[in-house]
Amino acid sequence: PQPIDARNVAEGSYLFELSETADVVLTVHDAFGRAVLVLDEGSHRAGMYRASIPVTGLPAGLYIAELRARTLRGVVVVQRVKTVVIR
Repeated sequence: PQPIDARNVAEGSYLFELSETADVVLTVHDAFGRAVLVLDEGSHRAGMYRASIPVTGLPAGLYIAELRARTLRGVVVVQRVKTVVIR
């Protein structure tokens, strides 16, 4: 997991790259699978992107950032990254 020390920073970041235009939904889920934040939603062209994860309102614990991208060809890509918020 990627730790984010909320004592020292107000936000973490999530980097992702798209090889082609896609409709993107980037969410953060708690350890129980509940969506707690929507970081990004919409259509994006191919390229590199950075989404901020505001941690000031999140309690310490394990979180999973989930990226779902559906391309114009109908291909769905799902990527999950674990992160830990430390207080």
